[in-house]
Amino acid sequence: MGLEEPPKQLDGVSDEKTAPEALAGNEPPSAGDGEGSDDGTGPDPESLDRVPSGPPLQRLFASTKRWIITMATFAGFLSPMTANIYFPALNPIATDLGVSISRVNLTLTSMIFQAISLTMVDDFGDMAGRRRAFILSMVIYMFANLGLALQDDYAALLVLRTMQSLGNNGTLALFFAVVADVAVSAERGKYMGIIGAGINTGPALSPVLGGILAQYLGWRSIFWFCLIYTGAWIIPFAIAVPETSRNVVGNGSVPARGWNLTLVDYIRSRRQLMVRNYSANKLQPKLRIPNPLNALKALMEKDLAMLYFYGTLVYLNFILICATLSTQFVRIYGYNDLQIGLCYLPYGVGCCFAAVVQGRILDWSYRRIARKIGFTIDYRRGDDLRTFPIEEARIQPVGLRHRVVFLLNTLGVDLYPEAPATAVATNNLLRCLFGAGGTALIETMLEAMGRGWTFTFWAVVLVAFSPILWILTKWGPGWREERRVGKLNAKMGNEKEGESRPR
Repeated sequence: MGLEEPPKQLDGVSDEKTAPEALAGNEPPSAGDGEGSDDGTGPDPESLDRVPSGPPLQRLFASTKRWIITMATFAGFLSPMTANIYFPALNPIATDLGVSISRVNLTLTSMIFQAISLTMVDDFGDMAGRRRAFILSMVIYMFANLGLALQDDYAALLVLRTMQSLGNNGTLALFFAVVADVAVSAERGKYMGIIGAGINTGPALSPVLGGILAQYLGWRSIFWFCLIYTGAWIIPFAIAVPETSRNVVGNGSVPARGWNLTLVDYIRSRRQLMVRNYSANKLQPKLRIPNPLNALKALMEKDLAMLYFYGTLVYLNFILICATLSTQFVRIYGYNDLQIGLCYLPYGVGCCFAAVVQGRILDWSYRRIARKIGFTIDYRRGDDLRTFPIEEARIQPVGLRHRVVFLLNTLGVDLYPEAPATAVATNNLLRCLFGAGGTALIETMLEAMGRGWTFTFWAVVLVAFSPILWILTKWGPGWREERRVGKLNAKMGNEKEGESRPR
């Protein structure tokens, strides 16, 4: 579905051509989805250079790529919505179940299990395909919401909230992995921005929805809403969203099979409309039990460890504010559930708008650095980043942005392209573990230090570690090259060992 016709090429004849020649043919425009120069008057100067021949990064029509990103965006809304739609209902849940606010806050520490699910689901997604991981996670999430809507016991609430996190939040890194599958580095910021808008719409709208539902229909209606939303999303996803994982379909030239097939493509294959014989060109991904420890491998790299540590601190500040906003405003101002939900709206709207703008800024920064160093951007096959300072291109615009977490996820995918879902899962693993610990302790800190000093302390911590970004810009490229050379040497060593074994 949405695959381009593989180009024909004679043996020994190069298909090298200039960008104008490519635009005149049947290939996608070399400058991405109609991206022009910074002033909008024409294509980038980089696109007019001659580029070497080779297969494209992904054989997808632009319309198919937009469809995939759109569905990922709506799914991205679901993960933060699950947490934020729950905040306005903390007080009525505590009242109905006859437990304290502190005990209800413990249901937020299900982020520990969210961290486990992130590493397992995303390792599974890199190994077996994005579609399998999405469908499995969403089915678990739907059953968890059904149980939450029907339960009336605190123990059941705690267990089912854990199951809910296992199902839904494991997909969080898959959204960014999908972008890495379909977009080259030079246009990745734009698509990351769209995905980020969906993720940031959750904090904007879900507390308002939660407040309205809890105020007028009761807190159980929150979980019914999540169930219905997921069902409405999974149907078109199963029918018409193609597989993008390069371990399963390569760059789109290899047909998907089994659960990785869309329902539309399955019906077509049953009707024998796919006449090509791909039997000699099928990828055979080896399925195994997902290993959550694979995410820890990224933490052994200096640049990734520092990047994810700082991203964790930024996220921790954010989640501590969100987790305490509802209970603090009830104590200070006596707000009802709807009013509390409205308090989340300005921050969420700002984040949603900023995500789209920041995505464009990332791509602009990439092009600016490329022009500065004389680097030729290849929109067809993707760029070889060995000689490109990707750290500088991604981190320099930090002064223009507030959503540092968005930038760090984009840079993490750039630095770990062989397993993008696992890379983002590593970041989310740390975020969830620190977030769970923070939300469990924040009430104690508020009682001991007071509101002002508690949040001043966390702001000072964030500022104190901000030089990490400068360190990554200065020494990050060298560490990245060390990692590349180390992997290349390890691969050559394995090949020599295999050749030396007796047959």
